[in-house]
Amino acid sequence: MSQQQSTYPHVPIAEMLQQIRKDNAGHGTKHVVILGAGIAGLVAAYELQQLGHVATVLEGSERVGGRILTHHFNDGSYNELGAMRVPGSHDYTHYYIDRAGLKGRLIPFVNSVDQNFLDIHDVVCRLSEDRSRIYPRYGLPETPPSPDGAYPQDPGGAIFGWVLANAIAPLTQYEQDSLFKGEMTTDRLRYLDSLSLGAFLDTVLPQSVKQLVGAYTSLAVWFDKAVTMFIRDTIVGTGNNLTTLHGGMSQLPDTLAAMLRPGTVLTQHEVTRISLASETSVEIGYTGPEGPQILTADYVLCTLPFGVMRRMQLDGFSYGKRLSISQMAYAASTKVILDCRERFWQSRYGIYGGASISDGLQRQTYYPMDHLQVERGPLPPRPWSNPHTGPAHDERTGPAPNADASMPGALLGAYCWGSDALRLGLMEPAAQVEAVRRGIARYHPEILDDNLVVDSASICWQSHKWSAGAFAFLLPGQLGSIWLDGKKPEGRVFFAGEHCSLDQAWIQGSLIASLEAVDQIVSI
Repeated sequence: MSQQQSTYPHVPIAEMLQQIRKDNAGHGTKHVVILGAGIAGLVAAYELQQLGHVATVLEGSERVGGRILTHHFNDGSYNELGAMRVPGSHDYTHYYIDRAGLKGRLIPFVNSVDQNFLDIHDVVCRLSEDRSRIYPRYGLPETPPSPDGAYPQDPGGAIFGWVLANAIAPLTQYEQDSLFKGEMTTDRLRYLDSLSLGAFLDTVLPQSVKQLVGAYTSLAVWFDKAVTMFIRDTIVGTGNNLTTLHGGMSQLPDTLAAMLRPGTVLTQHEVTRISLASETSVEIGYTGPEGPQILTADYVLCTLPFGVMRRMQLDGFSYGKRLSISQMAYAASTKVILDCRERFWQSRYGIYGGASISDGLQRQTYYPMDHLQVERGPLPPRPWSNPHTGPAHDERTGPAPNADASMPGALLGAYCWGSDALRLGLMEPAAQVEAVRRGIARYHPEILDDNLVVDSASICWQSHKWSAGAFAFLLPGQLGSIWLDGKKPEGRVFFAGEHCSLDQAWIQGSLIASLEAVDQIVSI
């Protein structure tokens, strides 16, 4: 488990597992058909089998893991095409990392170090030079404004953290609890739920500062998203005590799948239809290796993204559920990995981890974390933070004892969102790589050396068949209108996945929704 105990409004993992075991007592053995072998489906199958139930998992693709996807190159280097970091407060995720025997493989993950580059407003400089080189381009002074108490400026993401902290400060504990239940119980919550991120920033920042924040955090393409998403992330403290798995995040779903009974997961079984055949059964149509098939189930747990369900035949579903499936907003995300013969960013620039940020198409370039050493200071009493604002604690970084710049390394050359993700993701692979290398060359010119870049990999999650989006990311008003209907059961069909939680875009959200659904099923 993480040393940082979770304090945000949710049921801690130990209490949830205890509740499931209590609610399961006295009820008969059930056979549950689970749709999707992402992390939500795998954990649901594991917990149901631990209680003596029978679980069958239907997975359309050839692998398990869903949007947890590590790409390994032939030279032994790797990087993440999907989920890549775990906050310290995410107790569910840390619990299953521990259960899978992977706790010893956790290593620090940081979003930035002083040696990283900024390429913003046609200025290329180190992160440590931002005040003198970039701030004047936005009409901001090099020194913090007077009087004391105005927004901080070190670095640009800190401004974003400041405005979010000011939005959180007036919220009562009741309002925070309501926000994590999807219940808009006060005028203040209803007002916040009506605002996009861009509209919210317009109420507290000058336009020039808003644009600076959008560039530093790469959130300019998400100004249309609901600000409540960012407020929840900040309350959770998702920027604090970040870690990742040495060897790749795919180790988690791969290990969990191996912990299930043989034959539990059936890959290449694409679900095409869900029919509420009666009050006591559900009919599943799927296409497997032997062609179209029909399966009748007593209970179904659907963990498929709503973007995928949108193209399926759904019989007997309520209007509210159909509306949620059709309107649930998902974020577009594209990643491009460049496999390099040597780690030139270490030998030539002294960079060990973090990300260089650009307002160009590639937006974020993350460096491997496996040669990074981090010392972290204590958290403050209210550790409000998210990945866009930086951690609430100090981080002192440097090279780990095993750092060897002559080793191959996989650079996450591009991690972009929204319209940029679609623009990059719709290119042919060779054109993607060329565009990303051209962008990175503004601060790493050697990336254009064909002898240095030996391979590449990419994914556009919006056009990926088995996801149809990177993760749920609600628009203004959707939390109070369609989200609750989205997670409600339909007869004997139950729902889980990060879109059914309010820790959206995180493994934690998938796990919380998964165990909530397991509890609903075993209680019957």
